[in-house]
Amino acid sequence: MNRRELLVGAFFGSAFSMIPLEMSLAASANSAEAQLHKFLLRIANKTATSKTSISNKLLEKTTPFDNSTLLVEIAAIGAVVRNNPVRYSIKNDLLKRSKSAIEGALAEFPRSPWSHALDGAWHYEFLRRSKIASRIGGASYKKGDASFAKAVKLAGDDPGVFLALSISLISADAEDNAKRVLALLKRAPKSSGNAYKKLVVGHIRKLHALVATGKFKEAKRSALSIF
Repeated sequence: MNRRELLVGAFFGSAFSMIPLEMSLAASANSAEAQLHKFLLRIANKTATSKTSISNKLLEKTTPFDNSTLLVEIAAIGAVVRNNPVRYSIKNDLLKRSKSAIEGALAEFPRSPWSHALDGAWHYEFLRRSKIASRIGGASYKKGDASFAKAVKLAGDDPGVFLALSISLISADAEDNAKRVLALLKRAPKSSGNAYKKLVVGHIRKLHALVATGKFKEAKRSALSIF
């Protein structure tokens, strides 16, 4: 075998050796997203107390910052933050834990739309709940919008990413963001092939109807009650 053949063999050998790794990373991301979908189904439309209880039980069983459960860990922290007073989040250091988990998800699953969607939701939620906490953590609408833009680009047929952004926009200011919300919800995938998608699509249609008819306060109440 001459030098050229050796080089060609080395190149293609290296290229082929990357395929199992890429497939493994994709499989890991898919598994993490599947766990997240199941969690969202569990807490959807429950009372604040039930959402907090379910989320805290999950967090107790979850090893912090474990790559296999990063997405569901972030979502569980978000549910606790959203459904409790700000002082609860501060007392339990949820700002720091959620930010660390998000950084881990972005590093581990950069091609997952949910890594970016959860990051975007983090910025919006902390700005909505506490301006002081958001300054400490570095939250901003500009950063949130940038993360959500990446999430929507990567979303594929997952309508949950569109719902997550819509919830954030409606919660921040339903009237000011009305045109953006309507355009976004119109673009969202409408296939309801499983329980998760059926749930999400149902809420997408409800929020679209409320915002389209100018029922902004009701839209905000509805958005914040979903997860």
